[in-house]
Amino acid sequence: MFFLSLLYLFLFTERFAPLRELVLPTPTVVYESLPRFDENEEPYYQPITPSPYTEINTFRDIVAWNNYPDENSLLLSGNTLLIAGYIEDENKSYEGRTSVDLVTGDINTGQVYWQARVGGNILATDGKYVFAETITDGFDPVGITAYDLASGEITWQTTFEWWYALGVEFMVVRSPVLLVNTFNKGNSASYKLDLETGDLIETNHDRLHSKELVLDGLVFSKEDYDRVGPIVTIQDNDGSFVWRYNQSVVSNIAIGGPVTYFVTQDAELVAVDTMTGDVLGSLSFTPAFPEDFDFWNNHIIVAANGDTVAVYFRDKRQLSLFHFENGL
Repeated sequence: MFFLSLLYLFLFTERFAPLRELVLPTPTVVYESLPRFDENEEPYYQPITPSPYTEINTFRDIVAWNNYPDENSLLLSGNTLLIAGYIEDENKSYEGRTSVDLVTGDINTGQVYWQARVGGNILATDGKYVFAETITDGFDPVGITAYDLASGEITWQTTFEWWYALGVEFMVVRSPVLLVNTFNKGNSASYKLDLETGDLIETNHDRLHSKELVLDGLVFSKEDYDRVGPIVTIQDNDGSFVWRYNQSVVSNIAIGGPVTYFVTQDAELVAVDTMTGDVLGSLSFTPAFPEDFDFWNNHIIVAANGDTVAVYFRDKRQLSLFHFENGL
């Protein structure tokens, strides 16, 4: 009886999920396409028209892992959508697992191009490669794997130092290098890698790379997650701002080039001029977020590439994509 109790705890409780991942690997589900809503169903969050946004597609049951609002678990590159997470199947076979899928698909058709098992939920891309944390057994040091964006073939892999890298905290492309922050308990490190080869250019045993978004000498950040909107300053300046959006913003900031996008507490997808902060247009969703909505645990994630923008509502696992008529 005691053995059966232990077996039940091992097989079914969340506490032993990481150990189950090592001993009983979860079979990989092969995705063919991103799931859409049936003809008799409607997405929970509905765009209010007219607006300068044209809906491209809306998908359901998408789980994009995003523990903090500045992590990139959802990206766009051309007509390709990149998701670090998984598509929930009816068996929910991936609940509690310690690794995730990198899924790439077409925003127009939903066709999945390729997928790979990765070790974390942070992605980066330069439009040619996709960079993700290498999957490990939980005890080996982490590294980065570079995949060819078009084919999914592995281009290069690198491994960091165990004492400083049991997990990836931050990763961003700043061509011609990939900047990575890692951690291991109280230790941390920062690395610079060559985008084409993965060769290690520089190592620092500290967190040197900022999580702030940087574009053309401007720094895009938020003062407070759910109270203050984006504030844009000149890099290495005294902190005076170039432009500021004073309403509450509850998503990340997604720079799509000349246009920057974010979602406000009023359930509006706002587009602003990246360099001036001038509002170019907005799209309202219904229903609006209730006053007691838990934004911290139900992240609103925005991804953008040019005039294409994606909005992910974690509470309903809904992913909507739009084309923005920016007029610039």
